[in-house]
This record gives sequence, structure tokens and C-alpha cells, in this order.
Amino acid sequence: MGPAGGARRVRAGELEKGGAMRTQLLVILAAAVLLGGCAQTLLTVNRVESPYRDLSTLQKGDIVHLPTGRLLTEEELLEFLGGYRVVYVGETHDNVFDHDVELRILKGLAERFPGRVALGLEMLRRPYQEGVDRFLAGEMGEREFVRTVWAESWGPQSWPYYREILLFARENKIPVLALNAGRDLTRAAVRVDELENLDPELRDRLPEDLDLDDPYHRAFIQGIFGGHSKGTSHGDAFYRVQAIWDETMAETAA
Repeated sequence: MGPAGGARRVRAGELEKGGAMRTQLLVILAAAVLLGGCAQTLLTVNRVESPYRDLSTLQKGDIVHLPTGRLLTEEELLEFLGGYRVVYVGETHDNVFDHDVELRILKGLAERFPGRVALGLEMLRRPYQEGVDRFLAGEMGEREFVRTVWAESWGPQSWPYYREILLFARENKIPVLALNAGRDLTRAAVRVDELENLDPELRDRLPEDLDLDDPYHRAFIQGIFGGHSKGTSHGDAFYRVQAIWDETMAETAA
């Protein structure tokens, strides 16, 4: 879920319903929120004449329930999201409106489910989880965190986009998951013909359920990224890395 031109969209089919007490907020690629809280009654939407809406008519800040075309208030949105364990919040990494939406959703869910929401970011890599934990515990200052953790995981220039989100998590004792695969693993995966040829230490860090033989996932990735030399060794390497990213983030969040 993320704004296009500032408007926010909810696609119910992309959310996973669950009633477990575990709660996490996950922000990945199109940035995600993982929430697990008490199961809520799903928002009842009134019937409308058409389930479709001309998105060009939306105003900044409008929230659309895509299956029905109904406009939601922010309170209705948060009530709706409260019925799911996993909520994905989509983003464009350098879009300030997207990050404002992420922060507002995080704040709203944390207020409704105190102590039951966690935040996971694609931008943070698994090997830096200890540094993330130290920052959240107040054992590491912001400057050191940006230099030794954020810059190494994602790049220092992007920190201003995520600063308020991470500071809110720290101030409110919200756990943060470093979701993504280590850079050393993905770089090594590019250099080998087969993942079996990775060094044993790196091979042990591959996600357990990694599957490179799913033709539908491969076609999906190629469709998103324009092929990337599909059918070539370069294309295979690109797909390996993307699959490692996706499966590592899913495994970390699970």
C-alpha cells in the first residue's frame, strides 16, 4: 500500500489475515508492514455502483479500498488493517509521501496494539541486526548507527527518508527486524554458476526454502525488471540474487 501522487490504495488480496497474538510490521521493497495483533472484525464496506474508480480523480491523502472503490477514512483504514497479521506498505524509496504514510500507519497500529507491533525493513541487512538492536536500546547514537549500520546496509544518503520512522520505533520500544540478505552473500551469488559452489559459510546462510525453479516467480520478476537479459548467464545471476532477497526477507519475517 503506498501513495501514487500522494493517494493511498488498499488491495485486500495482498494482505494475509490471521488471528495470532504475534505482531510485526514489515517494510520491504515496496516496503511492508508486518502486524500481527488481535484479530479484528473486517471492515464492512457498503455496496457501490462500481468497484472501479478513476484514480486520476483522487486527491492527495485519499485512501481507496480497491476492490470496491470506496474511499476510507484513516480510522477505517487502521481498523481494516487491524484484522491482519501481515500488512505490506508499498513505497518508492525517495518519495517523502510514501514515508509519511508508513510512519502514520506505524503510529496508528502501535497505538491500537501497544507492545504487539514490530517493524521490518528491506533496507537493513541481517548481519547488522545486532547493531540495530543496540541502536534501539540506546546503546548506540544516531550518528554511529548511520555510519556503521545504515550506510553499510543501504547508503547514508537515504537516511533522512527513514529517520523519523526509526526514531519513532526506538522511542516507543518497537522491535525492528533487519530483513535483507547480507551483501557478501548476494555478491558471491552473482559470481558463481551454481549456488552449490558458494563457500560453505555463505551457503549455510541461504534461505531454507529457496526455490530457483519456479517459472511463475521467474516470469514475474522478469516482467517487473524488464527481462534483464533473460536466458543469459547475467539474467540467471540477477534472478538468483532477487530470489535470495525475497526468500531471505520472507524467512526473517516469518
